[in-house]
Amino acid sequence: MKPFLRLLIPLCLCSFTSSLSAQSTWTGATDSNWSTAGNWEPSEVPANNTPLFFGSADRYAVDLGGVARSTGELTFESSEEYTFSNGTATRS
Repeated sequence: MKPFLRLLIPLCLCSFTSSLSAQSTWTGATDSNWSTAGNWEPSEVPANNTPLFFGSADRYAVDLGGVARSTGELTFESSEEYTFSNGTATRS
């Protein structure tokens, strides 16, 4: 039983940490383009179905680049109003 637990605990911790890091946060640090990695934290364009967080940012206008985007959970925590243009965003 002990060897099983030694294997199970690290496996559970890896699963937990990878699910925490799956969220992308909009910073708008570079420009308003969704497809610019520098606008996101971590610095990569989010994959489809990624949970997204929009809080305080350098830019509140987001250009979707004429593409239909599919997102995971969307969270907004800002006193500013976000504007999305040039495409569609659908929560899946």
